[in-house]
Amino acid sequence: MDVIDLKMFPKVISTDVKGLELRFVEPDLENARLLFNMTERNRHHLLPFVQWANDDVVKDVNDSLAFLYAAKSDWEDCKNFEFGIFFDGAMCGWIDVHKINTQDRLCGLGYWLDKDMTGKGIIKYAISALEKELFNDFKMNRIFIRCDRENEQSKKVASRCGYVFEGELREDVFVRKENRFRTSALFSKLAKEFK
Repeated sequence: MDVIDLKMFPKVISTDVKGLELRFVEPDLENARLLFNMTERNRHHLLPFVQWANDDVVKDVNDSLAFLYAAKSDWEDCKNFEFGIFFDGAMCGWIDVHKINTQDRLCGLGYWLDKDMTGKGIIKYAISALEKELFNDFKMNRIFIRCDRENEQSKKVASRCGYVFEGELREDVFVRKENRFRTSALFSKLAKEFK
């Protein structure tokens, strides 16, 4: 098998939709404000499905700026690839490639979208654009999506994108604010299933 050179992962990825692209977001105060404001608008929409949306994790712009710096460091180390989702130049969501394993050729995808932009197919096109890079150019064999079992929207996205439901990871996430464990649903797509 060919060696995978993740250092060449693109920082801007176009989609099949005019005006919709995925971009690496540089860590600066303006971008941190954009990300923090989008997080603030969507806290209720994101909870209880993502831990970081709790106001004790992302309290202010500085927390978003720290996240962007960590994302840049992870990018440089080829650990994770974080992208802002931009539509007509405005940030409207986030998508990432994580848990990258080049030996076994697998990785995960995570995503969230501004509540006002849902139902437009944006996440579907963002996932498709990343799949093209990951399956075609970086020769991944398996991409997985893990989401909260109760997150019906995210489960529908995975299914509509052709991901196969593999099962549940029982009580695999502890939610501090709820003082309980939650269960994740696991979906995957293989290279041979990619069209």
